[in-house]
Amino acid sequence: MAYMSNMDAFHIVGKTSQLFGSNSDDFEKNHGPVIKGGKGGDRDLLAVHLIDPDSHLRAKLARRLLDLDRHVEIYSSPAELIEFSPQAGIVLINEVTPAIGVSYLVESITSPLRGLPVIVYSMIPSVENAVAAMKAHALNYFDMTSDDTCLVSALDEAMQHSAKHRERIGAIEASIRRIGLLSMRERQVLELIVQGCSNKDVARKLELSPRTVEIHRMHMMCKLNTKSCAEAVKIWCIATRSILV
Repeated sequence: MAYMSNMDAFHIVGKTSQLFGSNSDDFEKNHGPVIKGGKGGDRDLLAVHLIDPDSHLRAKLARRLLDLDRHVEIYSSPAELIEFSPQAGIVLINEVTPAIGVSYLVESITSPLRGLPVIVYSMIPSVENAVAAMKAHALNYFDMTSDDTCLVSALDEAMQHSAKHRERIGAIEASIRRIGLLSMRERQVLELIVQGCSNKDVARKLELSPRTVEIHRMHMMCKLNTKSCAEAVKIWCIATRSILV
């Protein structure tokens, strides 16, 4: 994996085999030197995670994305992306990566990296592969020979999807932190409330007095900074991913 971004201070590199594969020297002879992002710059842009086994095509597409002011991370295979395990961005992947079928290809990405939008692209698109990609929950199936307007539209849609995913992850992490403030007994009380138990039911199950349960409940709501049990239940459900944020 390598980092590329137009937001960086660019510098020209003569040898780019590490960045684009062993055939990059030949690529440079035909298309000019490859631009690689230098240190610093804006890292806040959502990355486009570009996966393509062909080093020449990968370089061309990376350049095209850079010209559109997109932050680009490049990979030669889905396994390399999964190992990097990005938490945000868009996955842009060639349908021939690898030749194992579009459905399996998309699922290999969406399963370990659930929530990241996947755009499958093709230089020779087909209806059959488009249907397979959509059934595998790809966000889009894109004809890479289309003009930049279509590409930007597809990327912007995916960016919005990715931003919503980041918001959901943020809400889950915040809820987990808040639940972490509770004592073991307070968590037990909250879990039973989530199950629909009344104070008397909680007291019986935990072998406590109703008054003690009320005290634990009061402390629990105070730590969670909630004004009602419904709010506390929602925090628990988000933390345990029982509901969609």
